[in-house]
Amino acid sequence: MKCKLCLPKMVEVAAYKNSVRLEETCKLMRKHPLKTTNYNILTSATTNKQTTELSNTSSTCKRAKMSEMMAMGGARCVSQVNVDKLVINLICEGQQPFSVVIQPAFEELVTTLHPQCKVISRPTFSSRIHEAANHMKKTVMAHLGRVNYVATTTDCWTAHHRSCIGVTCHWIDEETLVRRSAALACKRLRGSHKFDVLVGALDDIHCAYRIRGKVIRTTTDSGSNFIKAFNVFGEPAVQSVDRDLDAEEPAEQVEYQDTYSILEDDSDLEYQLPQHQRCAWVGATPLGCAVAEIFVGYTRPSGWEVGG
Repeated sequence: MKCKLCLPKMVEVAAYKNSVRLEETCKLMRKHPLKTTNYNILTSATTNKQTTELSNTSSTCKRAKMSEMMAMGGARCVSQVNVDKLVINLICEGQQPFSVVIQPAFEELVTTLHPQCKVISRPTFSSRIHEAANHMKKTVMAHLGRVNYVATTTDCWTAHHRSCIGVTCHWIDEETLVRRSAALACKRLRGSHKFDVLVGALDDIHCAYRIRGKVIRTTTDSGSNFIKAFNVFGEPAVQSVDRDLDAEEPAEQVEYQDTYSILEDDSDLEYQLPQHQRCAWVGATPLGCAVAEIFVGYTRPSGWEVGG
Protein backbone atom coordinates (compact mmCIF):
# COMPACT_ATOMS: atom_id res chain seq x y z
CA MET A 1 0.00 0.00 0.00
CA LYS A 2 1.06 3.60 -0.56
CA CYS A 3 1.67 6.25 2.14
CA LYS A 4 -0.27 9.42 1.48
CA LEU A 5 1.74 11.35 4.06
CA CYS A 6 4.81 11.12 1.82
CA LEU A 7 3.12 12.58 -1.28
CA PRO A 8 4.16 13.69 -3.89
CA LYS A 9 6.90 11.18 -3.25
CA MET A 10 5.69 7.67 -3.93
CA VAL A 11 6.53 5.38 -1.01
CA GLU A 12 5.23 1.86 -0.79
CA VAL A 13 4.56 0.34 2.62
CA ALA A 14 4.29 -3.39 3.22
CA ALA A 15 1.34 -4.37 5.48
CA TYR A 16 -1.30 -6.98 5.86
CA LYS A 17 -4.65 -6.50 4.15
CA ASN A 18 -6.56 -6.75 7.41
CA SER A 19 -4.30 -4.30 9.26
CA VAL A 20 -6.17 -1.12 10.25
CA ARG A 21 -3.90 0.36 12.90
CA LEU A 22 -0.92 2.57 11.92
CA GLU A 23 1.24 1.46 14.83
CA GLU A 24 1.39 -2.02 13.37
CA THR A 25 3.63 -0.66 10.59
CA CYS A 26 7.01 0.09 12.03
CA LYS A 27 8.13 2.08 9.02
CA LEU A 28 5.25 4.57 9.36
CA MET A 29 6.08 5.08 13.02
CA ARG A 30 9.70 5.80 12.16
CA LYS A 31 8.88 8.13 9.27
CA HIS A 32 5.96 10.05 10.77
CA PRO A 33 6.13 9.74 14.59
CA LEU A 34 4.25 13.01 15.24
CA LYS A 35 1.49 12.14 12.83
CA THR A 36 1.10 8.73 14.41
CA THR A 37 0.81 10.21 17.92
CA ASN A 38 -1.81 12.74 16.81
CA TYR A 39 -3.72 10.00 15.06
CA ASN A 40 -3.79 7.85 18.16
CA ILE A 41 -5.01 10.76 20.31
CA LEU A 42 -7.77 11.68 17.90
CA THR A 43 -8.98 8.12 17.46
CA SER A 44 -9.00 7.45 21.20
CA ALA A 45 -10.96 10.67 21.90
CA THR A 46 -13.47 9.88 19.19
CA THR A 47 -13.90 6.36 20.47
CA ASN A 48 -14.46 7.56 24.06
CA LYS A 49 -16.98 10.17 22.91
CA GLN A 50 -18.92 7.65 20.88
CA THR A 51 -18.91 5.21 23.79
CA THR A 52 -20.19 7.88 26.22
CA GLU A 53 -22.94 9.01 23.87
CA LEU A 54 -23.98 5.42 23.25
CA SER A 55 -24.06 4.73 26.99
CA ASN A 56 -26.14 7.85 27.73
CA THR A 57 -28.55 7.07 24.91
CA SER A 58 -28.93 3.50 26.11
CA SER A 59 -29.59 4.61 29.74
CA THR A 60 -32.16 7.17 28.60
CA CYS A 61 -33.95 4.61 26.45
CA LYS A 62 -33.94 2.11 29.29
CA ARG A 63 -35.40 4.64 31.74
CA ALA A 64 -38.06 5.68 29.24
CA LYS A 65 -38.97 2.08 28.58
CA MET A 66 -39.11 1.29 32.30
CA SER A 67 -41.38 4.31 32.94
CA GLU A 68 -43.64 3.29 30.09
CA MET A 69 -43.74 -0.29 31.32
CA MET A 70 -44.54 0.82 34.88
CA ALA A 71 -47.29 3.15 33.65
CA MET A 72 -48.74 0.48 31.39
CA GLY A 73 -48.46 -2.16 34.09
CA GLY A 74 -50.12 0.09 36.67
CA ALA A 75 -52.91 0.91 34.27
CA ARG A 76 -53.51 -2.79 33.67
CA CYS A 77 -53.35 -3.80 37.34
CA VAL A 78 -55.31 -0.95 38.99
CA SER A 79 -58.28 0.55 37.19
CA GLN A 80 -60.16 3.74 38.00
CA VAL A 81 -62.94 1.73 39.66
CA ASN A 82 -60.49 -0.05 41.95
CA VAL A 83 -58.80 3.25 42.86
CA ASP A 84 -62.19 4.73 43.82
CA LYS A 85 -62.98 1.68 45.96
CA LEU A 86 -59.64 1.92 47.73
CA VAL A 87 -60.18 5.62 48.44
CA ILE A 88 -63.68 4.93 49.81
CA ASN A 89 -62.38 2.13 52.05
CA LEU A 90 -59.57 4.35 53.31
CA ILE A 91 -61.88 7.19 54.30
CA CYS A 92 -64.59 4.94 55.78
CA GLU A 93 -62.34 2.66 57.80
CA GLY A 94 -60.20 5.58 58.93
CA GLN A 95 -63.32 7.63 59.77
CA GLN A 96 -62.00 10.58 57.81
CA PRO A 97 -64.15 13.52 56.67
CA PHE A 98 -65.38 13.67 53.08
CA SER A 99 -63.34 16.83 52.54
CA VAL A 100 -60.17 14.72 52.32
CA VAL A 101 -60.78 14.04 48.62
CA ILE A 102 -60.63 17.75 47.75
CA GLN A 103 -57.36 18.45 49.53
CA PRO A 104 -54.45 19.20 47.15
CA ALA A 105 -52.08 16.88 49.03
CA PHE A 106 -54.45 13.94 48.64
CA GLU A 107 -54.93 14.65 44.95
CA GLU A 108 -51.17 14.84 44.50
CA LEU A 109 -50.78 11.50 46.27
CA VAL A 110 -53.23 9.70 43.98
CA THR A 111 -51.98 11.24 40.75
CA THR A 112 -48.36 10.53 41.67
CA LEU A 113 -49.04 6.88 42.41
CA HIS A 114 -51.22 6.48 39.33
CA PRO A 115 -50.95 9.32 36.79
CA GLN A 116 -53.65 7.82 34.53
CA CYS A 117 -56.34 7.94 37.27
CA LYS A 118 -58.36 10.88 38.54
CA VAL A 119 -59.32 11.69 42.11
CA ILE A 120 -62.96 11.02 42.91
CA SER A 121 -64.98 14.20 43.55
CA ARG A 122 -66.77 14.90 46.80
CA PRO A 123 -70.37 14.67 45.40
CA THR A 124 -69.52 11.39 43.68
CA PHE A 125 -67.92 10.09 46.86
CA SER A 126 -71.01 10.99 48.90
CA SER A 127 -73.32 9.24 46.44
CA ARG A 128 -71.12 6.13 46.46
CA ILE A 129 -71.30 6.03 50.26
CA HIS A 130 -75.10 6.20 50.20
CA GLU A 131 -75.25 3.48 47.55
CA ALA A 132 -72.99 1.22 49.60
CA ALA A 133 -75.06 1.86 52.75
CA ASN A 134 -78.30 1.04 50.96
CA HIS A 135 -76.79 -2.14 49.53
CA MET A 136 -75.57 -3.22 52.96
CA LYS A 137 -78.97 -2.46 54.50
CA LYS A 138 -80.71 -4.63 51.90
CA THR A 139 -78.26 -7.44 52.58
CA VAL A 140 -78.89 -7.29 56.34
CA MET A 141 -82.66 -7.16 55.81
CA ALA A 142 -82.43 -10.24 53.59
CA HIS A 143 -80.67 -12.15 56.38
CA LEU A 144 -83.11 -10.92 59.02
CA GLY A 145 -86.06 -11.91 56.84
CA ARG A 146 -85.05 -15.57 57.11
CA VAL A 147 -85.10 -15.72 60.93
CA ASN A 148 -88.00 -15.59 63.35
CA TYR A 149 -86.32 -14.36 66.53
CA VAL A 150 -83.65 -11.73 67.09
CA ALA A 151 -82.23 -9.78 70.02
CA THR A 152 -80.97 -6.23 69.99
CA THR A 153 -78.65 -4.11 72.10
CA THR A 154 -78.73 -0.34 72.27
CA ASP A 155 -76.88 2.48 73.94
CA CYS A 156 -76.89 6.25 73.82
CA TRP A 157 -74.22 8.82 74.56
CA THR A 158 -73.33 12.48 74.20
CA ALA A 159 -70.19 13.74 72.48
CA HIS A 160 -69.35 17.32 71.52
CA HIS A 161 -72.80 18.44 72.69
CA ARG A 162 -74.51 15.96 70.35
CA SER A 163 -76.61 12.97 71.37
CA CYS A 164 -76.26 9.68 69.50
CA ILE A 165 -77.79 6.21 69.59
CA GLY A 166 -76.38 2.90 68.44
CA VAL A 167 -78.25 -0.36 67.87
CA THR A 168 -76.89 -3.84 67.10
CA CYS A 169 -78.78 -7.00 66.24
CA HIS A 170 -77.96 -10.64 67.05
CA TRP A 171 -79.50 -13.91 65.91
CA ILE A 172 -78.77 -17.61 65.41
CA ASP A 173 -78.51 -18.93 61.87
CA GLU A 174 -81.10 -21.69 61.63
CA GLU A 175 -79.03 -23.72 59.16
CA THR A 176 -75.54 -23.51 60.65
CA LEU A 177 -76.50 -22.62 64.26
CA VAL A 178 -73.85 -19.90 64.19
CA ARG A 179 -74.42 -16.63 65.98
CA ARG A 180 -74.66 -13.67 63.63
CA SER A 181 -74.44 -9.99 64.43
CA ALA A 182 -75.01 -6.78 62.52
CA ALA A 183 -74.93 -3.07 63.27
CA LEU A 184 -78.33 -1.58 62.49
CA ALA A 185 -77.82 2.07 63.28
CA CYS A 186 -75.44 4.64 64.67
CA LYS A 187 -77.11 7.98 64.23
CA ARG A 188 -77.64 11.30 65.90
CA LEU A 189 -80.56 12.08 68.17
CA ARG A 190 -82.15 15.48 67.97
CA GLY A 191 -82.24 17.00 71.41
CA SER A 192 -81.47 15.35 74.73
CA HIS A 193 -81.73 11.56 74.95
CA LYS A 194 -84.84 11.44 77.11
CA PHE A 195 -86.95 8.30 77.36
CA ASP A 196 -89.54 9.40 74.78
CA VAL A 197 -86.83 10.32 72.27
CA LEU A 198 -85.13 6.95 72.77
CA VAL A 199 -88.41 5.09 72.35
CA GLY A 200 -89.16 6.81 69.06
CA ALA A 201 -85.67 6.27 67.66
CA LEU A 202 -85.49 2.61 68.72
CA ASP A 203 -88.95 1.79 67.36
CA ASP A 204 -88.14 3.51 64.06
CA ILE A 205 -84.98 1.41 63.69
CA HIS A 206 -86.90 -1.82 64.40
CA CYS A 207 -89.54 -0.87 61.83
CA ALA A 208 -86.93 0.14 59.23
CA TYR A 209 -85.43 -3.37 59.31
CA ARG A 210 -88.84 -5.08 59.69
CA ILE A 211 -87.99 -6.80 62.96
CA ARG A 212 -90.52 -5.10 65.21
CA GLY A 213 -92.36 -8.36 65.89
CA LYS A 214 -89.21 -10.50 65.97
CA VAL A 215 -87.26 -8.83 68.76
CA ILE A 216 -87.61 -10.89 71.92
CA ARG A 217 -85.26 -8.86 74.14
CA THR A 218 -83.39 -5.57 74.02
CA THR A 219 -80.33 -5.24 76.24
CA THR A 220 -79.37 -1.84 77.63
CA ASP A 221 -77.50 -0.41 80.57
CA SER A 222 -79.19 0.63 83.80
CA GLY A 223 -79.79 4.21 82.75
CA SER A 224 -82.98 5.77 84.08
CA ASN A 225 -84.03 6.86 80.59
CA PHE A 226 -83.93 3.30 79.24
CA ILE A 227 -85.65 1.88 82.32
CA LYS A 228 -88.51 4.36 82.03
CA ALA A 229 -88.82 3.82 78.29
CA PHE A 230 -89.28 0.06 78.66
CA ASN A 231 -91.48 0.38 81.74
CA VAL A 232 -93.92 2.52 79.79
CA PHE A 233 -93.66 1.14 76.24
CA GLY A 234 -91.99 -2.25 76.68
CA GLU A 235 -93.64 -5.65 76.72
CA PRO A 236 -93.98 -6.91 80.31
CA ALA A 237 -91.85 -9.85 81.35
CA VAL A 238 -93.69 -13.09 82.13
CA GLN A 239 -92.90 -14.12 85.69
CA SER A 240 -94.09 -17.21 87.57
CA VAL A 241 -94.39 -16.54 91.28
CA ASP A 242 -95.54 -19.23 93.71
CA ARG A 243 -97.63 -17.68 96.42
CA ASP A 244 -98.39 -19.27 99.73
CA LEU A 245 -101.96 -18.38 100.58
CA ASP A 246 -101.46 -19.26 104.23
CA ALA A 247 -98.39 -17.11 104.59
CA GLU A 248 -98.67 -13.89 106.42
CA GLU A 249 -98.70 -10.67 104.49
CA PRO A 250 -95.47 -8.72 104.71
CA ALA A 251 -95.41 -5.66 106.84
CA GLU A 252 -94.37 -3.41 103.96
CA GLN A 253 -96.75 -3.27 101.03
CA VAL A 254 -95.35 -2.76 97.52
CA GLU A 255 -97.61 -1.39 94.85
CA TYR A 256 -97.14 -2.79 91.33
CA GLN A 257 -98.42 -1.19 88.17
CA ASP A 258 -99.57 -3.35 85.28
CA THR A 259 -98.11 -1.66 82.21
CA TYR A 260 -99.55 -4.31 79.91
CA SER A 261 -103.08 -3.31 80.80
CA ILE A 262 -102.16 0.31 80.21
CA LEU A 263 -100.90 -0.55 76.75
CA GLU A 264 -104.06 -2.53 76.01
CA ASP A 265 -106.41 0.19 77.25
CA ASP A 266 -104.60 3.11 75.63
CA SER A 267 -104.83 2.57 71.89
CA ASP A 268 -103.16 5.92 71.19
CA LEU A 269 -99.70 4.62 72.10
CA GLU A 270 -97.67 4.81 68.93
CA TYR A 271 -94.55 2.89 69.92
CA GLN A 272 -94.00 -0.70 70.92
CA LEU A 273 -90.84 -2.10 72.47
CA PRO A 274 -89.89 -5.68 73.38
CA GLN A 275 -88.98 -6.95 76.82
CA HIS A 276 -86.14 -5.22 78.58
CA GLN A 277 -82.91 -6.94 79.59
CA ARG A 278 -80.41 -5.10 81.77
CA CYS A 279 -76.78 -5.72 80.98
CA ALA A 280 -75.25 -7.95 83.68
CA TRP A 281 -71.78 -6.54 83.09
CA VAL A 282 -72.84 -3.06 84.14
CA GLY A 283 -73.69 -4.26 87.64
CA ALA A 284 -71.11 -7.01 87.88
CA THR A 285 -68.10 -4.81 87.18
CA PRO A 286 -68.62 -2.39 90.12
CA LEU A 287 -69.55 -5.35 92.34
CA GLY A 288 -66.31 -7.11 91.46
CA CYS A 289 -64.39 -3.91 92.18
CA ALA A 290 -66.05 -3.68 95.59
CA VAL A 291 -65.07 -7.26 96.45
CA ALA A 292 -61.52 -6.67 95.26
CA GLU A 293 -61.38 -3.49 97.31
CA ILE A 294 -62.27 -5.42 100.44
CA PHE A 295 -59.94 -8.39 100.02
CA VAL A 296 -56.92 -7.12 98.07
CA GLY A 297 -57.07 -3.39 98.61
CA TYR A 298 -58.07 -2.53 95.04
CA THR A 299 -58.84 1.16 94.46
CA ARG A 300 -62.15 1.56 92.67
CA PRO A 301 -62.36 4.20 89.89
CA SER A 302 -64.32 7.29 90.80
CA GLY A 303 -67.98 7.25 89.83
CA TRP A 304 -68.44 3.45 90.11
CA GLU A 305 -70.98 2.27 92.63
CA VAL A 306 -72.35 -1.14 93.38
CA GLY A 307 -75.54 -1.70 91.41
CA GLY A 308 -74.36 0.67 88.62
